[in-house]
Amino acid sequence: NGDSLGETEGLIAKVEDADRNMKAIRKEKMEEQAKNTPRFRCPQCKNDHQAHFIQDSRSGDTICVGSDGHGCGFVVQDRRVHEGSFYRNFEGEEDRSHHGRPPNPHFSDSWNSRTDMQGGVGSEAKGLVSTMQRVEQGLSNIGKDERRTREWYKDMHKKKAFDIMQHVAHSLSLHDMIVERAKEIFAAWRNEKEHLPQFQLSIAACLISAHRELKHQIDIEQKKSEDRAANAEARQNVRKRKLHSIEQRGSAVIDSLKQSSAQSSQDSSRPKETKLTAVLSIVSWDKEQLEGWLASQSSLPSGGGGVEGFVKGIVCAAAEEENETKTKGAKKAKTLGQLLMLGNQNRFHKYCGEGSENAALAKAIFTALQAEKRRSASSRGKEKNRQQSETRLRQTHSARPGKSWLSSVVESDKQRSIKPEKVTGGGEGASSSSSSSW
Repeated sequence: NGDSLGETEGLIAKVEDADRNMKAIRKEKMEEQAKNTPRFRCPQCKNDHQAHFIQDSRSGDTICVGSDGHGCGFVVQDRRVHEGSFYRNFEGEEDRSHHGRPPNPHFSDSWNSRTDMQGGVGSEAKGLVSTMQRVEQGLSNIGKDERRTREWYKDMHKKKAFDIMQHVAHSLSLHDMIVERAKEIFAAWRNEKEHLPQFQLSIAACLISAHRELKHQIDIEQKKSEDRAANAEARQNVRKRKLHSIEQRGSAVIDSLKQSSAQSSQDSSRPKETKLTAVLSIVSWDKEQLEGWLASQSSLPSGGGGVEGFVKGIVCAAAEEENETKTKGAKKAKTLGQLLMLGNQNRFHKYCGEGSENAALAKAIFTALQAEKRRSASSRGKEKNRQQSETRLRQTHSARPGKSWLSSVVESDKQRSIKPEKVTGGGEGASSSSSSSW
């Protein structure tokens, strides 16, 4: 066992050297091909960047686009020779495009350019195929040293080794990258050696070398894929917990609504004490409500006629409106609340009386009244939205009693589109847009 391991390690070093030699040879060939490739140079703008020359396939011209890629236009070559189609065309057959498999870099040129015969059954077809193989075998070394191993024989060795590698990779669950790298190493090793007595050991050495080379890279790729799967699972768990929390909160809302509904039905006979501005709008205020609101405003200045003078002035204005309506039969008289809604700073100054102190009081009352209008409109809008939300939730839950709260709301949202509804502030001139959303 120790001798076999030592022999395998020595063979691994040899096949790796052969692979490095093959890479060096390929690099030299590519450099030689690059030297033989025609290079263009524009005589007008002196551009020699080959990427800045374009081919006009219709006219066969090679055009310079300048060193910056946005100018020139000089034709450096015209009427380029058309090299024909990539595939051969056969007009007399149903499929006129005849081509073989793409060339395999692991095999020789004679193997890649061979003719494959297909179709036919029986001994005659088999004999024709074997004859073609013997011809290909004889032509593989024409013009070369006859004492060297035929290229056809090396290619057959490679094909057999590649089949064994695929079988081993399937049995050991090896990555495809390892198999492809092992094929490259074996092809370089077989091209270098004229005789290969240790065929099975060479295959094992190539697989071990490829596995050692790519193991770290494959581990990184597997770690990345595992991390992606773990992150996806974590995101899914977070989403599940979030939906579960939403469902629990919705169930709690339903229970609280049921309790509040039962309590409101029991206490419906009791009068409820609520804040003035939460129920009544400014347009429906009377004298007592106006005095109560003015008393709660600590920011109003004192002096002059004071708030009592303002209340007295606006009450007198409302009485004059009512008397004028009775005597002249004019339009409907404005109430005290309507005078507050339609009033401005100048009118409030008239109610308070003349004087600079009364002017400051009128301005303060007007400012506080505008703030009260906005607050009243906002509170009524929120109350309306809350009532609409409670109604929708009750309807959804009662229509689907056998389902969970979350699934009921989701199905209800699919069946109806909730559009924003404009909530107006009655006669207060204020409005706010809101929508029932979850």
